[in-house]
Amino acid sequence: MKNKIRTTRFSGAEWAEELTTITLVGVGGIGSWVALNLARIGHSLVIYDGDRVDETNVLGGQLYKRSNIGQAKVTAIFNICKEFGAESPIIPMVQEFEKDSDIFPITITGLDNMEARKTVFRSWVSKFGDNSDALLIDGRLLMENMEVISIQGGKKEQIEKYKQEYLFNDSEVADLECTTKQSTFSAMGIACLITATLCNFLTNRKLETEMREVPFHQSFFLPIFRQSTLNLEPSEESNRVLVEHKEVLEKV
Repeated sequence: MKNKIRTTRFSGAEWAEELTTITLVGVGGIGSWVALNLARIGHSLVIYDGDRVDETNVLGGQLYKRSNIGQAKVTAIFNICKEFGAESPIIPMVQEFEKDSDIFPITITGLDNMEARKTVFRSWVSKFGDNSDALLIDGRLLMENMEVISIQGGKKEQIEKYKQEYLFNDSEVADLECTTKQSTFSAMGIACLITATLCNFLTNRKLETEMREVPFHQSFFLPIFRQSTLNLEPSEESNRVLVEHKEVLEKV
């Protein structure tokens, strides 16, 4: 469903003419920042999350204030987005996403468990798997690691690859300390990456050509390694850490 509200702020961008209603499932470290990005652009949002804000959310990587403690996350995000000037409709659903929940062609998830991802994926595929105007973005985040998988409707190879390689049982996920799961700067970073990927997709949809890349899989490790200006080759330490990073992501 296209959003009729327009803003002159982004009028020079092709994606600004493709404002729409987006399903956002989960407003924790990833989704809370994504919600703010999308709402300020002018998209309408239907947001699912059954959790309430607690002190760990405020001190961790999520977009919440102390005054939000005790509130439903979706209610807090609604108010924060409105405080930041969002004018498009935002519908907060104080509940987990279920197989019969309303879902739109463009859906973004920021979830912390595989069963929830599977529920969203199955619902999206059943309704929009053959729709070339549809996009499902799955964001995954550790403290300094971010991973974004984008599945485009109509691309059966992406749907099958995601199902076979990126959806597994929660028992297979690495059991990490909660203190290593997210940081504010990495949460903001992955939200930026997700938003940019969406804008690329909407630009292509507007122009009816794939002029911008919408990668199926994007993975980033945030630490920056110092390199000599005369030596552009990665150091042995950089290579070692990157290998370790890849091994961790394969378990997430």
